[in-house]
Amino acid sequence: MAVPSAAEILPPALNDEHQKQYCSRKPKWWTQLSGRRGTKGQRQAIQRMTHRGYCFSKDVLTDFSRVNNRARQNNNRNRAAAATVNNENGKTRSAQKSEEVTNCSSSGCYDDDNDAWRRAWWDGALGIAGSGEEDNSESTTCAMNMNKAGIDDNTLTNNGRSEKYAHKMQQMYNYQNPLPPNKFKREWLEIGFGNGDNLLANAKNHPEDLFIGCEVHQPGVGTVLRQMETELGMDATDCNEGTRGVVPMADGNDDLNDISRGGAKNGNGTSGISNDDVTPPHSPSSRKPSPCQNIRILPGDGIKLLSHLPTNYLDVVLVTFPDPWPRECHFQWRVVQREVVREMHRVLKPFGRVYVATDAECFDVWTREKFQQESSSTLSCDLIDGDGGDGATAVHLWNEIIPCPDRASWLPVVSYYEQKGLDEGRSTILQCWQRL
Repeated sequence: MAVPSAAEILPPALNDEHQKQYCSRKPKWWTQLSGRRGTKGQRQAIQRMTHRGYCFSKDVLTDFSRVNNRARQNNNRNRAAAATVNNENGKTRSAQKSEEVTNCSSSGCYDDDNDAWRRAWWDGALGIAGSGEEDNSESTTCAMNMNKAGIDDNTLTNNGRSEKYAHKMQQMYNYQNPLPPNKFKREWLEIGFGNGDNLLANAKNHPEDLFIGCEVHQPGVGTVLRQMETELGMDATDCNEGTRGVVPMADGNDDLNDISRGGAKNGNGTSGISNDDVTPPHSPSSRKPSPCQNIRILPGDGIKLLSHLPTNYLDVVLVTFPDPWPRECHFQWRVVQREVVREMHRVLKPFGRVYVATDAECFDVWTREKFQQESSSTLSCDLIDGDGGDGATAVHLWNEIIPCPDRASWLPVVSYYEQKGLDEGRSTILQCWQRL
């Protein structure tokens, strides 16, 4: 008797829902091959540039992720309570869905009710100048942000787990980039920048924009930070002269996370370097402005970062030559999934763009399919009521720009990975999707 396949066993709806998920945890064999740590010089560059504010500490990102998840849980509970009240008041499902469409069209889909505290925190962490009207004192900012996140003094006192992380939460809320804040015209995010050649070239071509680069591999992070040090005219002596209380350099046998977090840990489990101990190595008036000053590096998975950013925050998202995972059984590890496309739509500003570059035809077809699925079916399917009445409303979310804009404006460099594909006979395929 023939053995039925998984597609025959599982219903089509379940199969389609499963393909929406992105799995960030890679197989062990992949981690052993590509998860190697950087050289000692690269690790030292990461530590120095973390002190200066060009690179994020993983401790800060981990603490923010913890609080952000808590805020989302509180928001989900508030929505559930509001839905219960609406049901008690006799409001129909169609009316509730119509309100959701109105909220999505005005403030972005899949958004929390109020993410102003996230926007304020990311502006301070990235060194983006705000309006200047709010109170910037650390105590006021911390209390305001914790209240907006749904965490108050009673929660920290009565909950043992929250009390354990109370100090870390306060440090995270009070974190400010040591670099002088600047106003930027646009914000770019490049997911997986490799060695950073394209990131550095774009930063030089668009000095008025802010470029945020995410990369999971430590060698790539260390390489781009060392190039930034060269462009900025910095070295180890500049860092030592410009900072106080710097933790001594760790040896080459320390764990990867300890290096990327900015140094060793003290007795209470927190980083030995506080934001108060770091001063910018150069004041704006003492150095000539450099294009590399508009780059911020976040070591980690850029797909995970999307869920932490506020709504309508980015202008451009770049996905350049990711691992295509060509085997069909590895589809869950491809960076473009339906849920990822939804998050991109949320974080992008109206008419923001997503640029995709690959030399794998299978990944090109996969990416176009996911964007097309989310372009016309996401909200319309969610708005269908149980009786199939007038609740269905079609909303167009994405528009593919054909032909793709000139690559010189967003992909000016032929990287090592692209050249390798060209030498092997593969051609570069470009896509551009605009958020509507």
